Amino acid sequence: MVFMKKLILFDIDGTLLVGENHIHLEAFDYAFKHLWNVNASINEIDHAGKTDRQCVFEVLQKHNIERSVIEKNLPETFQVMMSYFKKNLISRGKYVLNPGVKELLLQLIRDKCVLGVVSGNFTGIGKLKLKALDILDFFNVFGFGEISERRSDLVKEAIKQAEKKYNQKFLRNDIFVVGDTPFDIMSGKDNKTKTIAVVAYRYTADELKKYKPDYLFQDFKNYKKVVEMIEA
Repeated sequence: MVFMKKLILFDIDGTLLVGENHIHLEAFDYAFKHLWNVNASINEIDHAGKTDRQCVFEVLQKHNIERSVIEKNLPETFQVMMSYFKKNLISRGKYVLNPGVKELLLQLIRDKCVLGVVSGNFTGIGKLKLKALDILDFFNVFGFGEISERRSDLVKEAIKQAEKKYNQKFLRNDIFVVGDTPFDIMSGKDNKTKTIAVVAYRYTADELKKYKPDYLFQDFKNYKKVVEMIEA
């Protein structure tokens, strides 16, 4: 059995993927209108870093829809979102990796690290994004956004999957949560892991510093420095 040294859990939007994904945001609005018959928008809330499940609840509850009704129809909501996203991905989807990401992932795999994804995206949309970026096969464990409104639960799920898959316990100092929002940092701290913040489109370096990540990078262009820090 090969012993895997570290577990690195990446966010998608703003961390692996450049910027914010507009087709994904449009998919929420499409579902609100065509499934729920509600003139609502995802932009009614501050959605950065939140799980898709949490976003659906927050928006629809603002429009006086009961939580129990939303819960019952969540699977169909995600199905409608997926249909819209997949259709528009073909015609409009242009996805770009953040600079240095591919090199970083390749080096971490060479160094016997387990790579995972912890993303507020629900599974269908999250994996389509990774596939469009041609990096889905890099990842072996996943914590996606339909399972909980608490991002820390997604981290917990990914750790559980990794320890079962590789039949080993990962020390919390050997687990890194990588993301571009305060929610990413807090979810790592909730699970007592190391945290790596990267500056993207939504939060500045000074804003992220307030949440005290273990490490903060402006970007991944100097990916070797990131690897050195992880391997230290």
